[in-house]
This record gives sequence, structure tokens and C-alpha cells, in this order.
Amino acid sequence: MRSVAPPCRRNASQLVRQRFANTRGGLILSSHDNLHVAIDMKSFVIILLVVAGVLATNIAWPASSREFFVDSRLGDDRSDGRSENSPWQTLDRVHAADLLPGDQVRFRCGGEWRGTLKPKSGAPGRPVVYTSYGQGPKPKFMQAKNVSRPEDWFEDAPGIWSTVTNGLTCHVGNILFNGGERCGRMKFLVPTWTPPVWKSRRWTGMNALTHELDYCNDVSNGLVRVKCAANPAKRFHSIELALGRTIVQFHHAHDVVFDGLHVTIGGLHGFQGAITKRLTFRNCDVSWIGGTIYIWLENRDGTLFAPERLGNGIEFYNNCDGHVVENCRIWEIYDAAITNQGRDHDQRNLVYRNNRIWNSEYSYEYWCDGVVSNIVFEKNVCTDAGCGWAHAQRPNPNGSHFMNYPHVTKRVKDFVVRDNVFSNATEWVYRFGYDWRDALRVHGNKVWCTPGRPAVFWTAPDGEITFYRPDEYNRALGFDDEVMRHPAIHHMGKTP
Repeated sequence: MRSVAPPCRRNASQLVRQRFANTRGGLILSSHDNLHVAIDMKSFVIILLVVAGVLATNIAWPASSREFFVDSRLGDDRSDGRSENSPWQTLDRVHAADLLPGDQVRFRCGGEWRGTLKPKSGAPGRPVVYTSYGQGPKPKFMQAKNVSRPEDWFEDAPGIWSTVTNGLTCHVGNILFNGGERCGRMKFLVPTWTPPVWKSRRWTGMNALTHELDYCNDVSNGLVRVKCAANPAKRFHSIELALGRTIVQFHHAHDVVFDGLHVTIGGLHGFQGAITKRLTFRNCDVSWIGGTIYIWLENRDGTLFAPERLGNGIEFYNNCDGHVVENCRIWEIYDAAITNQGRDHDQRNLVYRNNRIWNSEYSYEYWCDGVVSNIVFEKNVCTDAGCGWAHAQRPNPNGSHFMNYPHVTKRVKDFVVRDNVFSNATEWVYRFGYDWRDALRVHGNKVWCTPGRPAVFWTAPDGEITFYRPDEYNRALGFDDEVMRHPAIHHMGKTP
């Protein structure tokens, strides 16, 4: 890499040249209100030497950025990683690297890494960058186990197939057959508790698996069981178990850029972290995320009645400040494509713009009890909320593009939703759990609703719920949207 003189050192020399005036050995140091101060050359040299000594002692000149390369197929962790010809191979090696502010980690296009990527932090103006190199599809990061071989399965009972692997220590949130052509439908096995009743069905063990591709987790034995007429690996050429772990975990991270990565097939979250500053997500794809069981919901008498599942595409939790998500594509997410949420923590200066979102239960979700300000959601194209793989499996189907829960709105200000496209949702376009009009500015969005469905689910301060039709919500709520006559066409549920 070509060496560049430090900007501050170059500017200092320019300053001397500009201000040095060889007028009888004198130097004009400053000029203000026609006041000129001149000193002789000897004094100037002394001052210059003192200033140079102070600078040398107290200023750490920025080092040149370094590049590190990672190739999942041809890399070697014993290499130095400093060129395309000597790349590392694994995430473990990346995590072991002593990365400095300004460094870049480049993953080879077409590569695939399984596990959790945990980024290192940079410094203001000098982020650590995780990006790609080469030609081909964006590098993939997954929390998934491939069970595509016939020997990965055995018939546990007539028509019930179990994974041979006994090392599954977490729930499987989803099963993708042939890259998502079909998905498994989770049923629930609770070996030590009374079987829960959910929607008038009593599910327990293998008796719960009644339809083709129903499946259940048996975490105590490290197995997954699937209802299938034949060995699943003989019916499908690709089978991925989406494990209940986050793919990119960035707790306490700051000054990091993710550019051109594909985060896909994980049972928990795609990108997720708490207490963060100055993160940028650019040109990334996030797909097939979520579905793992978080907790079991209880009746008042303590009996269990339903599992609560979760999984977001990009999630900022608790304190967060100065984040940008732009030019990303996000699809097939169990919960929210993008969300900032938390308990009594502050969230500021978040920008979501120019993203393409489809087939997620929520395009955007917000809930937070802290001080929230300067949130901008703009120029995004959001289609088919609630039309993804998860909707029919949810205990609470709730397809909407903009989901705001009933949290403390008096601590929220400058929340802007503008110039987006919101097209088609299974329930409603906007859902507000409280009167958000003092905090929100909603204008310039193009909205299309499926005929007969409301545009807005609105909760008044007294708790009364009102459903507003597309032709009445602008006038009733003071919004300034354009209601479209025809749906926006994006991918309409098709993976790009």
C-alpha cells in the first residue's frame, strides 16, 4: 500500500510556508483587526522547536490501514492473511487477530462460514471494516447445520425421521429444504412439563407430528424429528437446520462497518448487539432468520399454553447511538427485519434508508422505555409483511410494516417516517400501541393495502383501539401519505 504523509504533519508544513514572510528576518504570526505581531527569526526558531517537541510527545500519528483476507475454501490459518495469495480460513483466526482502528477484514466472495462472527471495535473516523473481495455471490455467514446426506437420518418410528447427530444443544428455529423451497413447521415437545395447549391442540412427542415436514426439537437428546414419508435427504438435495444462535454478535461494539456480507439461515438473530455506537451496515443481505423458542408463556395458574419464538434481521438492543443501515436487502425474517428496542435505555441518531425488505413479519419494529430521539426511517421499499415462512406458525400472527409498541412516548422526539413504500401486509400497514402523534412525523410514504384490510391499528390514550381504513387515516391522524391504487412490485416473495 502506498505510504501517505500524515495529514496533520503535512498541514503544519503548509502553515509555515503560508505564514513565513522574509521581511527583514521577521515573521507575521497573525492578522486580526489590522494588528500585526512580528518577532525575529531567532525567537521563531525557538518557538517552532518547542511546538514540535510538544507535538511529538502528545500526538500519535495515525498508522496506515491494514487489509486481511479470509478464504473458507483455500485459506490457511497459518498464513499471515495479508494478501489474496495468503488468506486465513476460519472465523476463529479472525477473532484471534489483533485488529486496529482502520483495519479491514475481507472475506472471499462465494465463501461460506458457519458460526458467530464477533467484530472488533475501531475508533471514531477509523472503523474496523468487515467486507468482501473477489467475484461471485456475497460471502455467507450462517448458524446452521447441514444434514443433506441420507446417513444423517434414521427412521425413529414409521414415517418419523430423526437426525443422527446427537450434538444439538440448542433449539432449531427452522428447517430449510432446498434452500427454502419448503420449510419445516415446528411442533413443541416439552418432556418434563405438562403438554401445552395451543389453539385447542395438545401436542406432545412424536404424536404431535401429523403433517408432512412437521418437526420437533428434542434438546435433551440432541435430536430433531421430522415427519416425512421417506428419508428426507432422499427427497431434498439440501437440508439446513437453523440453529438458535445469533450469526453476527456485536455487544459493546463501536466504530464498525459491515459492507457486502450475506447473513443467512440462523434460528435466533442475524445481526444483534447491545450498548453500541457508530455502526454501519451497507449493501448487506439478511435472510431466513429466527424461529427459535425464547420462553414458554404461562396461564395465571402456571400452566403453559404457548411458546414465544423470536428472531430479528438487524437488532440494536438497549443503548445505541449513531447507527446507519442502508442499501441492504432483508427477507424471510421471523419477527422484524430491522428493530431498535430496549428497557429504559437511550437510543439516538439511527438512520434506516434505501433498504429493500420483504416477507418479514414486521418490516420495522420499535419498543423502548428510554429517551429516544432522531430516528429516521426513509426511502425504504417494504413489501408483503407477514407473507413469509413464519406467519402461519406464529402464536400471534401480526403482519405489519411499521410496528410501534405502547411504550413511553413522552420520552420520544424527532421520529421521522418519510418517503417509503409500504405495500401489502397481512394485517395492517402501521400498528401503534399508543398515541404517537407528538413524537412522529409521517409524510410522503406510498401505501397500498389489500382490499378490505385496515391501514392503521391505532391505540388511543384511554386504551381504545381504532382501525383506520386507507381513505381515512391521513385525515384522522395528521399523516401525509399517498395511498396507492395498485401494489408495489418488488420481489413479491421470491429470493433474488
